[in-house]
Order: sequence, then C-alpha cells, then structure tokens
Amino acid sequence: MFALRRDIDFFGDLITLRFFKKIAPKLKSNEVGTWGLTFDGGAKSEDWIRTNITYKVPAIILVRDPLSALLSFCNFEIFRLIEEGENEINSNRICEYGINHFRAVCGFSSNLMMMKDRISGKLYIDCSELMGDHTYFTMERICNFLGLSSPDPQIHSVYNLSINSPLQRSFSQPIVIDKREFFISTFPKIFQLTSYPNYCDDKGLSLIGAYTSSIFSNNIFYIFGKKENSNYMENLYSVINQRLLDLEKKLKIYEKNKINVDNLIFYLRNNGLEEWFKKMIAMEIADIPKGIVEKWNREYC
Repeated sequence: MFALRRDIDFFGDLITLRFFKKIAPKLKSNEVGTWGLTFDGGAKSEDWIRTNITYKVPAIILVRDPLSALLSFCNFEIFRLIEEGENEINSNRICEYGINHFRAVCGFSSNLMMMKDRISGKLYIDCSELMGDHTYFTMERICNFLGLSSPDPQIHSVYNLSINSPLQRSFSQPIVIDKREFFISTFPKIFQLTSYPNYCDDKGLSLIGAYTSSIFSNNIFYIFGKKENSNYMENLYSVINQRLLDLEKKLKIYEKNKINVDNLIFYLRNNGLEEWFKKMIAMEIADIPKGIVEKWNREYC
C-alpha cells in the first residue's frame, strides 16, 4: 500500500523527502484530498486501515486481465535482470517468481475486502481505459465520480506518453560532465512532481537542446540543464548515443527471453498448479463488473 505521507513509505529511497516537501502544499489545499493511497497486495493489515481511515472514502478500482498483468510482471522482472547483466533467463524461475507474487499483482477482490465498510462508492476502471486516446475520457469519468472539475482538454496529448518505458528508464540518472548535471527525457517538458528519480524535478533547469538518433529514430531526446552549460552538447550527444546502443542490445536479449501465455500455462500444468490458478483468478475477479471480464474473455478467444 502506498500513501502520500513520509511516515508510510513503501517505495523506500525512490520517494525523496524533496518530493514530499513539494507536494505537501498541494495536499493541504482545498483542491485535493489529504489521503491518496493505493493497494498493491502489501497492506499492513485491516487493523491499520481501520485505525487510519476513520470515515468512508470513494474507491477507484483499477483492474487488468490477470493473465496479461502477470505476464507483464514477469517480463518486467526479466528486463530488470537483463539490466543487471544477465543474458540467459530461466523461464521456469521467472514463472515461479510471478506465481509467488500472484496476490500482489492480481489481488483485486482481496484488496477490496480490506476496505469493506470504509468505501462510500466504487468505480471500476480497466487499465486498458488508461492507455492512449481512451485516457482523457476515462479521467473525465474519474473526475465526475470524485466530484472534481474535468481535466483541461488542452493536455489531452499528455495521456499518450509512456513515462515508464525502457527508453525513458535508460536515462534514470542525470548525465554528469565536468560536475555539471544534464537530464535527458523523451518528453518536451520537465515533470514538476515525481516519485521516481528518473524524471526531472524542479531544479531550475530549462530545455537547452534536443537530439535524435538513428537507433531510435522515432524519438526525440530533450536535454535539460543550466543554460550556461549548453556548450557541452557534443559530449552529451556521444553519451546519449552510447546509452541507446546499450539499450538496443538489452532489448534484443529481452525479446529473445520474454515469456508469453503459452510459457505460463506450461509452467502451471507442469507443476500441478493449473486448477489452483483458475480458482485464484475466479476468486479475485468475482466482484469485477461482468462487462469488463467478458471483454477480457473475448480478447483470448
């Protein structure tokens, strides 16, 4: 469970004190609620919830087809291992890792049960409704549900950005040249609020250049730094290009090793877990609206 409070920090070092200092004034304003939390299969306990949430709150329940969610979780782990230098991946070990984290990934009903009588209303959102052109209209639904103003239509294009792609993650830390920091982003604007170190925060930086590469030719890499450091561009281009070459190699290894539905089903059958898996999925999707579940079923037919 993650909450926007320093004393409840499940991200560890990934959430910086600077982030909380910046977001605290917004949390105290009349425009947003004091509490914002999500469940990820790791809530402390129901007792903790009952102690800290003393009144009913609206629940936005994000759900995803359990199979694709589990596959994404497993493949994310594969890419993480590749980033750490592993070139040969044991698919059985990865499937076991995913199954061991089943509730963290697919604990829809389990998480909902922890809230029980603390919920004033429910809004189910399929994660596919938060992708691409669907996103703005989904955000309108969420705002209506929470009684908030609709999002500004002028930022519609922002919802098409992928903020956690391997490409963006390759520039998770600033590039330092002669003790001068440069932040590289696949977005044309600096993120003012972030819980991850790989997005530029408000450090008085400005856009000082852009770079395109033949390796990922469909992307523009925006360079942020102090204006007086703009004469370091040629050195920066060389560093950026080398990182892209490294990423290209990692992606080739990833494509070779990533698992699919057939791999997961083979693992379940080979380890006598197929019936257990079906039972667990049935339990976790029992409260999800039929329209969403039927859409998932159609996608696998």
